[in-house]
Amino acid sequence: MNDLLKKLKSSGLIKNGNEISRNEVRSFPRLEEVIKGDWIFNRTGNVFHIHELLPYGYEYGNATFTRNIDPLALYSFENIPKKYATDIKNIVFLDIETSNLSLGAGSFVFLIGICYFSDICVETELYLIDHPGSEQALLETFQAEISRFEIISSYNGKSFDIPFLKNRYAMHQLDEVVKNKFHIDLLTYARRLWKLSIESCKLANIETNILELERDKEEIPGWLVPQIYFDFLNQRDPNLLKGVIYHNKMDVISLAALFQHFIFVLNETSSEMIYDNKDYFALAKLYSRMNAVEKAKYYYGLGFKNISDNHFIAYYCWEYGMLLKNNNEFEEALFYWKKSGNAGIQASCIELSKYYEHKIKNYTIALKWAKKAQEMLGNNKKINKQNAEDISQVQHRISRIKRKIKKHEK
Repeated sequence: MNDLLKKLKSSGLIKNGNEISRNEVRSFPRLEEVIKGDWIFNRTGNVFHIHELLPYGYEYGNATFTRNIDPLALYSFENIPKKYATDIKNIVFLDIETSNLSLGAGSFVFLIGICYFSDICVETELYLIDHPGSEQALLETFQAEISRFEIISSYNGKSFDIPFLKNRYAMHQLDEVVKNKFHIDLLTYARRLWKLSIESCKLANIETNILELERDKEEIPGWLVPQIYFDFLNQRDPNLLKGVIYHNKMDVISLAALFQHFIFVLNETSSEMIYDNKDYFALAKLYSRMNAVEKAKYYYGLGFKNISDNHFIAYYCWEYGMLLKNNNEFEEALFYWKKSGNAGIQASCIELSKYYEHKIKNYTIALKWAKKAQEMLGNNKKINKQNAEDISQVQHRISRIKRKIKKHEK
């Protein structure tokens, strides 16, 4: 048993079902007496609803919530129509808590949290059931709520939250709630922006490093949430759910804050939004993927200007050269490939060999760069399938260029 779980049990916050007497179960207060909220009565069960407001200007870590944000840049990456960027009220941030991480028939969702920007504030709404038999009521209630939003945003929701919800709606023979919604998974953008500068892009790490947020002592780790919920089902003590509710609420608020942060980074609101100078290259790659050449060039320039790590720079010289090549700017691409190739980046040597062989027909220079690439590959101590394929390809290139030289000399 995990140390944290032992500590909670030893403190009396969690008890095994066989440790609780019948009288003790009956002595616990009702959920609404412990947690501020109200009940939604449904034909298939009851759902506990918790609604909280955060005014614009509220500080959350280093984020200050505002309605004056323009999400068009981020939406363009997801091919979301421009018309939805005119009203930030179109997006909802979603997180769910489930009995386990499996999509099997025995799994169920017991808490759904959402956060969204409204006219006057940032709002959070949590929907909780106090018995698994009320799952259909929860899904139907959420189905009605989510209908007013066009865009859903999550953190790793494409892999977990959305497939889980789809599965549960199908199990209850309900219409799929997210079928026609656009979906922005913020984990994707966290990885694209910060994988070079942060060891892990788990939401907890992003909160600490990017949002500079520390959660209160009420926080419990996500992996412990199902266990605590089952203990609640056994004990019926609503106090157990305080940490679960806090965890879910903080998750969805963090998504709204992170979304806002992404917008400010993409819109160049302030250089203070840049966590690490390596992020300039991440932004360059992001815009390069969208074929936004001028934006990509701008961020590559900032990266070259602000980073002194020569090997790191050399790799991105190759990448920048590829952007220039795709934009038919070969002369400038050559400059960066030569800088990169001379610094030991084999891919740049290959590009230079290709250029001199096929574009300029200078086979002597093409052979020089191909041999340089071959030497780098030979010095690579890592032996794997990719390395073997690269060696085979460069040997084939050298043989072909030599034949061309020989033919040209005749």
